[in-house]
Amino acid sequence: MKVEIIDELKKITPEPYIDERGIYLEIFNKKEFATVSPVNFIQDDFSRSKKGVFRGLHGDQETWKLVSCSYGEIILLVLNCDIESASFGKSYSFQLNADRYCQILIPPMFANGHFVMSEQAIFNYKQSTYYEQYKQFSININSALLNDHTQSIKPLTLSKRDQDSNSIDNPANLKLYIQNCI
Repeated sequence: MKVEIIDELKKITPEPYIDERGIYLEIFNKKEFATVSPVNFIQDDFSRSKKGVFRGLHGDQETWKLVSCSYGEIILLVLNCDIESASFGKSYSFQLNADRYCQILIPPMFANGHFVMSEQAIFNYKQSTYYEQYKQFSININSALLNDHTQSIKPLTLSKRDQDSNSIDNPANLKLYIQNCI
């Protein structure tokens, strides 16, 4: 397993076993993962979405997420909403697909969302807490803080929640919004 640290995020790439039959990939091993992070995951989820769908950006104060794309291709957006972090307000973009095998470990107070580039995609995520929507904050895809990563993203389909989420134009406004959420 290869681990790349990007500020508070970790990009984890498991080693695939490839032969004439295809690919075998161990995507999670608690013992090995403990060498990367002490996070205890308690819930596994996945979403299947069609091309042009954007889901997110959502986050909360407690939940760690380990995310990947097991089918199709997505662009994962992550925004650091941790007021105490040196990289507060910084956004990140990762292109994930079934052929890259990588996972992104996202800490609490980071919002994340994904845009489906392929005809369909499956987004997998492990969570360290049980899902409770009322505890989450939401950031709109059209927020100026995400401009560096959203030029190629033209979502055709957003949920009502994501359409109505807060559009944040600068770190000072993000700080005010987060302080009101927590």
